Amino acid sequence: MFAYVIGGLLMALNANDMTGNSDWMEIETTLTPEDRLTDDHGAALYKIVAGEVVERTQQEREADWPPEPTPTPSLAERITFVEDCLMEMSEEVYK
Repeated sequence: MFAYVIGGLLMALNANDMTGNSDWMEIETTLTPEDRLTDDHGAALYKIVAGEVVERTQQEREADWPPEPTPTPSLAERITFVEDCLMEMSEEVYK
């Protein structure tokens, strides 16, 4: 089996000889190209350690998860903010 490895992480498998392409290496594994190799966040489930496929821990995978997006203000919150700004500005102008 041939594995696409980036930074020690197993990203893809292929039964065909892919060693002519960069980042592919031959490995011994019971995994197949049809097996799931990443979690729901896109983090690799397996790593290569001393040429062996090793399952990554939950903590290792979570470290690779993208940060949660910052929630954006709702339309009502944005309108309230603009109205408050306008009120504050008008108080300054019409003193």
